[in-house]
Amino acid sequence: MAEMSLAKLGEKLSQTWPARLARDAWGAVTLPGDVYQGNVSMYGDDGRTNPEVINRSMSLAGLMTGGGGGMGIPAGAGEAVLGSGIVRGSRDAMKPLTEKQFYNQYSQHVDLRGRAGGNAADIQRQIMEEGFRRGGNVNTLPAYRGGEPRNIVDMKMAPKAGDTVYLVPNSASREMGNGRVINEGWKPAPHEVLQIGQDYPALYQEYLRALGAK
Repeated sequence: MAEMSLAKLGEKLSQTWPARLARDAWGAVTLPGDVYQGNVSMYGDDGRTNPEVINRSMSLAGLMTGGGGGMGIPAGAGEAVLGSGIVRGSRDAMKPLTEKQFYNQYSQHVDLRGRAGGNAADIQRQIMEEGFRRGGNVNTLPAYRGGEPRNIVDMKMAPKAGDTVYLVPNSASREMGNGRVINEGWKPAPHEVLQIGQDYPALYQEYLRALGAK
């Protein structure tokens, strides 16, 4: 009976606001590390921001503004208020991935239609506005690691000067019978669209350049 009472008491205490606040605080402050280490994906299968990231970010914002609404600077579209500053909601605000993390989390889609037709800019504009469409060549391959082509696939699919290459996170593609395919409607972030300036570059270096990292 005593053990049951203690269990009920513990359960009730866990629902009190100090306990809930402590859980929210822990979940909020550990969010950046969880995202950076790949334990929590920034984006869901539909290419949109993971609801867990949104909820934990809101908890962090509440903690840093004292838990009250309107205490920080009003956020603009796609931004979240943290204390007296603004954290951008886009992936461009994230710390760059390490090389290992990059090649584990990203694949590539080379715009072969744009390469052949010379209309890569028009295709990019459409993708940024409407997302990738079903059908056509929307398959992905492992992100290129640089150097001269090693096989017949590399000879065709390796990034070349003038190409537009889309970096596709694992959460924005799915496995099909003929390989991984980009999810319909997924829109890349600006740093996930690479304009290639030389033949056969390592895409990790192009990714860092797109982020403006040194």
